[in-house]
Amino acid sequence: MDRVTLHTSRYVVGALLLAALLRLLTRRPDPGPPATPPPR
Repeated sequence: MDRVTLHTSRYVVGALLLAALLRLLTRRPDPGPPATPPPR
């Protein structure tokens, strides 16, 4: 069972990393917040 859990954990981690990368790539084209702070 240990081997199975290790394999599943690796797959889960890989999926999470791929999802995070995809989200970052998709957020690139989206308009981000202004880097310059608003003047007081």
